[in-house]
Amino acid sequence: MNEGQVRSVREGHLRPKSRQAMAISLQNLKIRQQIFLLTLPLILVLFGVIGLFFFNYWQINRINHSVENSELSALRTESLLQGFTEMDTVARAYLLTGRESFLRDYATASHLVSQNLDSVRDLNSRKPAMLAELESLQKQVEDWKTQMADPAIERAKTGGGAAGLSW
Repeated sequence: MNEGQVRSVREGHLRPKSRQAMAISLQNLKIRQQIFLLTLPLILVLFGVIGLFFFNYWQINRINHSVENSELSALRTESLLQGFTEMDTVARAYLLTGRESFLRDYATASHLVSQNLDSVRDLNSRKPAMLAELESLQKQVEDWKTQMADPAIERAKTGGGAAGLSW
């Protein structure tokens, strides 16, 4: 570089060639490249928003499924409790009256309790704590049937009367 060029560089009029090659300016790019650089961030933001939209849609569907499952589980649990109450009521009614129609109702209620237990177990298959509670409940129902209700009904069938109403 001669002295005039050095003075021009110091004053900021000229840049050395090595610095000119490294400087990238939007003005130095072709129009297609300028449009691409200006629209690229917008396109990335658009894809991000679309991705968030689909993620939220997936989450909402998952939550809706979970809520529906919980509502159905609550209904089946309520039906289970009603069935057990029905079993107890008709067993006592048979012991008091000796009518065979109460035995049919007892068998129907027992079958309903068994079905509802299976249904609630299926609905809550991913909840180990709930499954443990259901197993405990099923054991209590079976114990009540085998230790109290069924023996009292058998005694009443053989003429023992309402002596088994002590449960």
